[in-house]
Amino acid sequence: MASEACLSRKQFERIFAEHIGISPKKYLKIIRFQSAIFQKQQNNNLNMTELSYESGYFDQSHFINDFKSLSGLTPKQYFAENEICSDFFE
Repeated sequence: MASEACLSRKQFERIFAEHIGISPKKYLKIIRFQSAIFQKQQNNNLNMTELSYESGYFDQSHFINDFKSLSGLTPKQYFAENEICSDFFE
């Protein structure tokens, strides 16, 4: 995205953070988190491995770590204790 905007990576990150309020990396982490909730909402039969790949992760451990850092719960705990609802995607 930085090259398409004719900016260096650092310039792009700085401008992105000024306008959005968070870094592009943090934004992507939130998008993938919301995508995981949406994917699980659409297909409750997905296991955690399938869900991690469907949400754009390369491995399940990275998925679990990101999920826990954003929700405070592992994906398994989250989906067992909460109603699966994402209004971020439609």
